[in-house]
Amino acid sequence: MIPIGYFHKKARRSECFFNMVEIALALAVVAIGVVSIVALFPVGMEASRDAIADSYAADSADHFLSYFRDQLQNTSTGWSTYVTNNQIPMAKPYTAPPGGKESNNWTTLSETPLIQNHSTQPGVFQVQVQGGNNVDFSGVFRLWRSDVKYSRYDGNAFGESPLASDIATALNVEVSWPSLAPYPARKRALYYLEVFNP
Repeated sequence: MIPIGYFHKKARRSECFFNMVEIALALAVVAIGVVSIVALFPVGMEASRDAIADSYAADSADHFLSYFRDQLQNTSTGWSTYVTNNQIPMAKPYTAPPGGKESNNWTTLSETPLIQNHSTQPGVFQVQVQGGNNVDFSGVFRLWRSDVKYSRYDGNAFGESPLASDIATALNVEVSWPSLAPYPARKRALYYLEVFNP
């Protein structure tokens, strides 16, 4: 005769234990998952760093162009100094600096953000955004002017004509960052602003 509870004890014993193969497979799956997650951290950190730098570049370009718009419109000699006397060149300043980096000949124009003019290269500036004692962003800005064009209809066809430089000018800026990297290795972006003589 079989004692009562014999089948229950045997069933319980077989449900509670794992064999070594099952434990090894479970550990392998967990290890693969952890390694995969850890491998994504550098990619995420790099993408985050690039996004922050892109944001700083756009913000500093906006401040930079606003600074020059204010110089042109709100100072008595701004338009004649920068436009008529061509202190802002009509062509893009040199592209590749000798040796890949600009020399350290900077003169401060503005403090927040720090805008510095290159002493020997017209139209070349360095802009730095600082948070406390740390430099959050440092880029080299190349500034040049171009004509503002408008569309017109002459009775037969549409065409474009430039406005006179005493009426309006377009400010173009190429931002390249980080400024400590050689020029070919920098990220670059172009920005544009039309300014009208008040």
